[in-house]
Amino acid sequence: MKKTIGPLLLSGLMIGPILGSGVIILPPLAYGKLGEASIWAWVLMMILGALFAMIFSKLSVLHPGNGGMTIAIEEALGRRLKLYSSLLFISAVSFGPSAVLLTAAEYMHGFSLFGRIEKPLIAILLLFVALCILLKDIKFISILSFIFSTMITLTLIVSSILVLSHNAVQIAPLQSVDAMTFGQVALLLFWGIIGWEIVGNYSSQVRDIKTTMPRATIMSVIVITITYLLIALAMQSMPFTESFSLTHIMQAVFGSNASSILALFVMGLCLCTYLLTVGAAVRLVFSLAREEYLPSGFQRTNRQAVAYRGLLYFTIVHMFLLMLTYFMILNIETIVAIANAFFLLNAVIGLIASLKLIDGVMYRIAALILSVCLLMILSFSAIEIFVALGVVFLLAVTMDKRRAKKDAIKSE
Repeated sequence: MKKTIGPLLLSGLMIGPILGSGVIILPPLAYGKLGEASIWAWVLMMILGALFAMIFSKLSVLHPGNGGMTIAIEEALGRRLKLYSSLLFISAVSFGPSAVLLTAAEYMHGFSLFGRIEKPLIAILLLFVALCILLKDIKFISILSFIFSTMITLTLIVSSILVLSHNAVQIAPLQSVDAMTFGQVALLLFWGIIGWEIVGNYSSQVRDIKTTMPRATIMSVIVITITYLLIALAMQSMPFTESFSLTHIMQAVFGSNASSILALFVMGLCLCTYLLTVGAAVRLVFSLAREEYLPSGFQRTNRQAVAYRGLLYFTIVHMFLLMLTYFMILNIETIVAIANAFFLLNAVIGLIASLKLIDGVMYRIAALILSVCLLMILSFSAIEIFVALGVVFLLAVTMDKRRAKKDAIKSE
């Protein structure tokens, strides 16, 4: 695959998906629970988010390739856990992105053009749009994501600054906050920093990775931190109501059109998230096929060097899940619960690997804290989720044993 991504375009791939729908949903939730002290939770999350980003950026530089952080996991923890991590990520992406499309469809349904179309059908329409984009080369996708990310973040930052210029911010002292409530909100806001572990799957297409990856990560962390903190402060300058949302802030720029613009932003953010996660998973499938863990047919690429058979697999699975939601056999909450568990455990394995591979006390303390936080979130999953995690582990063991037999036959 061609090395075509520089720092600016790589940051475009990072910012939009990592902000995702979280930038729309999380700030009002935090303000509703912590009130004028919510900014402290955001400061904590942004610090942890920066550490999270630097850890996985470092792993990508040390062990680049289409396999992403699974390459580092194999180095630190062995082939079996590398396979387990790979299958966890593939399983997560088999479910999660369909929920992302449904979230976008929820907002698009408010437009008169889509008002009479069922939400799962709108999501299927977006699925085909995403498929067409993902069949293009990575430079085109990066430019598109960069444009989306720039438009959205600039609008949110300008809107927040305008609100702050007309309103005084009230900040409650941290010691006035109930520790239990603060902890619950902190866990909730953790979703705002998930996503950095995926970027490594694009490392084989990054120019001069030793400089590009750190620069892109620093740029992205700065933009994401400024965006979240300004939104949080702008919200704290306004009275909270049950219907309070990001629309109230965007009215400073767009007036009565704020809700429509917000819907377009959600669609753009969700599309960026879909492109990043599915694109990363396709690269991982390609990598596993080259290592003979998956059928060799997944190595086939088109003229744009896209491994299209892996892409078709995810498209078909997402189409199937969206049809199940259309017939009300499945709902978005179930899809999210399943995907989240796979994503969380995969990230924990990556963080544990970083404890062994990355030098530096700060990195190791951060990785340990992040691992504990993610495991705490995972502990709230239903028993069926843990069964699914166990089944995936057994599949990884089976694949590892089959590969060991192949290697033994070749060496004879």
